[in-house]
Amino acid sequence: MFDDWFADVVDWLELERLDVRKPLALGSVGCLLSESAKLWYRQYKEKNPEESWNLHKCILILRSKLVGSIAPDKLWKQYEGFNMKQLGNDTTIT
Repeated sequence: MFDDWFADVVDWLELERLDVRKPLALGSVGCLLSESAKLWYRQYKEKNPEESWNLHKCILILRSKLVGSIAPDKLWKQYEGFNMKQLGNDTTIT
């Protein structure tokens, strides 16, 4: 799902005649992001000087950090068997 979205983004950038290898492409894609993806994008921009901005590297980071809405939920598998004793007696359940 994420890879399909990125392929669509690259198609859009090419239609707009933006070179995907240039920093402007990353900035354009940043306008399409929201919530967690936007936070990771901003962190990438802050940690890297503009001349080294790379759309492909940023997308790989996003892909590693975000779980698609229809992807298998790996986080639930990590917490199978988790119980309240691990949190302590003072923990409230919300």
